[in-house]
Amino acid sequence: MNHDFLKEKALQRECLITASIELTQHCNFKCLHCYCPSNKVHMDYDDVIACIDKLYNMGVLYLTFTGGEAFLYKRFNEIYLYAKNKGFIISVMSNLSYITDITKNLLIKYPPKVIMVTLYGTSTDEYEKFTINKTAFRKVTDNLCFLHSNNIDFMLKAIISKETIPAALKGKFDDVARIYKKEIMYDAIIFPQKDLMRGKLSQRASIDDIISFEHSDPETITFWRKSISNMTSQACIKCGGGINSLSIDAEGYASICSLYVEDKISFLSNDEKTIITYLRDSHNKMQSYYINSKCSACEKKSICRWCAAYANLEHGSSSEPIDFMCELAQRRISGFTEEQ
Repeated sequence: MNHDFLKEKALQRECLITASIELTQHCNFKCLHCYCPSNKVHMDYDDVIACIDKLYNMGVLYLTFTGGEAFLYKRFNEIYLYAKNKGFIISVMSNLSYITDITKNLLIKYPPKVIMVTLYGTSTDEYEKFTINKTAFRKVTDNLCFLHSNNIDFMLKAIISKETIPAALKGKFDDVARIYKKEIMYDAIIFPQKDLMRGKLSQRASIDDIISFEHSDPETITFWRKSISNMTSQACIKCGGGINSLSIDAEGYASICSLYVEDKISFLSNDEKTIITYLRDSHNKMQSYYINSKCSACEKKSICRWCAAYANLEHGSSSEPIDFMCELAQRRISGFTEEQ
């Protein structure tokens, strides 16, 4: 099945087929960059089941379980098996430091589409410094070996921050990925917490370091050169949030994406028609923020990739430019533009 093609068609036809459920905001890491709110909650088991049933009735096909740390959810195995039996194509987002033997057997018997794993270092010391968890690195590497040896598909991503940039510049994350014959994605964008506390922004890597790292990777150079040569003056942001996808947080509130905290609706307290109307309206509101912002007239906008959700987390306002993203976009354009 060509999943990307199916999701693109769903976006074109405005069919809701993708959803995520934040089972818990609790985590066994205390990552320096984490955007989860300070007061953490988890979703009741019965509410998770009710959400799954409702998503099934709404025609959703793709379901992602997130956290916090999803595998920490006490009844994860029951939830996972229930969703599998409903026919959902399941993904899990995880730091991969906590998988019980029972869960491992379940994943072997009923593998997910993919487990999306974020790495926070390449050694015991790096992991302990970033996650404040002394045993994290060993557990993560053990569980990566488990997934690899049992042919359970996984994706790797690394956060580029002040703490992780030295390892990234030395190619250490790529070395880890090569062990499992995987490529690794990198993300340099760090957000404030969802309760709009801004302290985590101090973990952003410097723009100089980000550009230096990107210049060290041939594939990244190719990506940005292609993106720059295809810069668009699009009148709106191409985003499936609220059109072919939705997100449900650990308190049971739905929104167009997990980062869009400005406007939410109770998923279980409202009927399907009300939810769909809310999602469309929320999507249109996000697009209107973009159209009426300074960013809409900026020639760098398709490189910056600003959106209202990012702006709201950054400023508490959904239409303000984000200086960090503006400067990073300009540096990418000047640094990766090919000479004619």
